[in-house]
Amino acid sequence: LFEVKLPQPKNENEMVKPNPLTLTVMLNKDGKLMLNYEDLGTISNTERLTNKLIEEFKDREKNGIFREGTNEIVKTVFLRVSKSVKYSDFIKLVDAVKISGAEPIGIQLDDLSL
Repeated sequence: LFEVKLPQPKNENEMVKPNPLTLTVMLNKDGKLMLNYEDLGTISNTERLTNKLIEEFKDREKNGIFREGTNEIVKTVFLRVSKSVKYSDFIKLVDAVKISGAEPIGIQLDDLSL
């Protein structure tokens, strides 16, 4: 069981600065995996992705990067998946991200046409 959070609707008139702590995993229609636009192989082998996320979370722990007002390490990961990806590949992606310790895992619903 894991928690899924959906983003709030955007206010089109508001300029929002991107959060440098945001981790976004993308899975395109060809099965290519990327973490914040860094190529991490394909969905057929998710080990590089999982290890990269584990390494990122360890670095955040070492550097004291906590959720505001808590002692919890920031481990939020958003998933952006092409509409043409097979459901089984989506589940494999969720499992790989979950194994890394990511929490919560969000699903980005806008601009899914990768």
